[in-house]
Amino acid sequence: MDDLERVLEPEYIAKLTVENASYIRSYPHMLEYFRDIPQLTEKDVVVGTHMVYGWMPTIVHLNKNGAKLEEVILILQSAKDGDVALNTNELEVVKKCVNNSIVGASKLLHFINPEQYPIWDSKIFRFAYPATEPHPNRVNNVKTYTVYRERLLKLMHHPRFLELHSHINQELGYSVSGLRALELAMFVGGTK
Repeated sequence: MDDLERVLEPEYIAKLTVENASYIRSYPHMLEYFRDIPQLTEKDVVVGTHMVYGWMPTIVHLNKNGAKLEEVILILQSAKDGDVALNTNELEVVKKCVNNSIVGASKLLHFINPEQYPIWDSKIFRFAYPATEPHPNRVNNVKTYTVYRERLLKLMHHPRFLELHSHINQELGYSVSGLRALELAMFVGGTK
């Protein structure tokens, strides 16, 4: 069994309760912000990056040194349009712009396209790789994030996935994407 499949075990789903009112309450509003924007601009990247860093204990620093903001906007628009997944180089460009952090970049990408990009952080790393310590160089790795994303997309085809997705939506009181359901269950599991 893949380590991530633990999240679909009936006993895990049965004891899963989602708490943290601010985190849960802010999510649909942040998602709506990006849903209503047909064409991303510099303003949207700046505002969106600051929104997702509101969930983190770190202050955001938009690093224009690693990439031109115009290039980042084009990459993020491509992610929003969802035709093709971003490649490693594109993810590196977004990462460099957003505090040189794949954690921050994953959150921004998730709100831009929640059907294609899961959120990634050290708690999720801890759940996905329980035998490995979540050192910053392991968590802040684009290739590790890419593998995690692919694993989650596969996991959504598991026979028990619908049970977890339904449980998460019921716990939250609103519907979320399949990737969000999996990631949130792992986030909660990674904190215990």
